[in-house]
Amino acid sequence: MSPEVADIVTSLLIALFPDRQVYREAAGSTPHAPVGLAVAPKVDAADFQRLEEYLHQLASRSEWRARHALAREVSDSGGTYLELIVPVDPEAYSGGPALVGPFALEAEADEFGSLRAGATLSHDVFSVAGGWLTDLFEIPQAGWEKGSR
Repeated sequence: MSPEVADIVTSLLIALFPDRQVYREAAGSTPHAPVGLAVAPKVDAADFQRLEEYLHQLASRSEWRARHALAREVSDSGGTYLELIVPVDPEAYSGGPALVGPFALEAEADEFGSLRAGATLSHDVFSVAGGWLTDLFEIPQAGWEKGSR
């Protein structure tokens, strides 16, 4: 979760799952580093979908749409999880994986991502609430799994 929405989402998790424990990971080393939130025991598929719907409702509220907030499901090497993220202003971006924007033009968002992508980062560009965002994300390290040929 973006630091700006972490408290709101924490409150939502406590309200939705009063019989579960909510854990919050300390903020990262950069101001835009995501805050990790987890619920134990793990939610089932129906609760996961219900939480996703609430996050999309939050992202669609006028105060968060104006900031180009995005709710999404992510599947990567860390598993499948939900995010509610607010993009980092391009001038405040200080490196690493992040959602950055908004940009007025798709080409501007693509250029920003292209200039920062490399051996460990790639990027995607998409439009949210009338602005263009670039999503800088880590590229999984290539390698052989034990037992593969």
